[in-house]
Amino acid sequence: MRYAASRAGISHATWSRIERGRQAADNRFTLADIAAALDCAPAELTGLAVPAGDRDVVAAHAHVHAIRQALVDIDLSEPPAPTPVAVPELTRTVALADTLRQACDYAGAARLLPVLLRDVHAGTAGPDRATALRLLCDVTFIASSVLRNLGRPADAWLGAERCRDAAAAAGDVVLTGYAAYARVCAATGCGSYQRGLTLAERAVDDLRPHTGRPAVAEVLGSLLLICALAGRGCGRPDDSRAWSAEAADLAARTGETSTMGLYFGPTNVSIWQIGIEVDGGDPGRAAAIARATNPAALPGRRSVSCWPPNGWRPSTCTPPP
Repeated sequence: MRYAASRAGISHATWSRIERGRQAADNRFTLADIAAALDCAPAELTGLAVPAGDRDVVAAHAHVHAIRQALVDIDLSEPPAPTPVAVPELTRTVALADTLRQACDYAGAARLLPVLLRDVHAGTAGPDRATALRLLCDVTFIASSVLRNLGRPADAWLGAERCRDAAAAAGDVVLTGYAAYARVCAATGCGSYQRGLTLAERAVDDLRPHTGRPAVAEVLGSLLLICALAGRGCGRPDDSRAWSAEAADLAARTGETSTMGLYFGPTNVSIWQIGIEVDGGDPGRAAAIARATNPAALPGRRSVSCWPPNGWRPSTCTPPP
């Protein structure tokens, strides 16, 4: 126990209290450190949240295997069979899947994804390859996000890798940054904060020369926020706050946005700052930010992260000390 605790950077007494249920282990960075000490993923410690009575969650997990198979099959290096589904119809279905994801209806999104992934991939062999590649980038991003939120980090990484492949084939700098964001989310979801930080910093540097282009600022800002998260996970609090401050400055210029479903803007920056400070920094600072933040400016999927375990309510409610 002493050796494992030393690997995790915590005292053996703390480890013992956590192991015996005497101390909560709801800090994402502490969980990542314990998982690294045990050579496993954080999800293996927390387990998959599949309450027997929650039919929607059970239904979502029932589609994971089919999504995984589809992600394995949609290799852009292999020529796909042409799809009978027209690109406009694919566009509508991808939008529906994203709407379901943003509403946290993972069962609904997961039900669509296996066939949709294959149909969009097949569309890249059709006459409108450019549009199909953009759609493939979107739908693999959605798949990665759904899988990550279902506690499937390895599958989420596969989805993010397919997103990267689609963005590279499209040759679009915005999509490349968007795919990098997916990969960083998947990496940090596995507890691989250093890998996530490396990917995010590289993507930020690649995007900086293109800030005059539409959607670049929003993707860049989102990458800065996940730099801040990964930096705190790597034990670099000063760098983390510097990235967070840069994201806040950028958000002050963009205002609230919904670009690419990232919802970058002042409110989202505050929510990220609260989460980072609660888990790995200064709870008092988190409370101060929370007092000035109203998550109602964001859709439910984003604002839900402001509720417990962060332990505060939106708008005029005062956060706990």
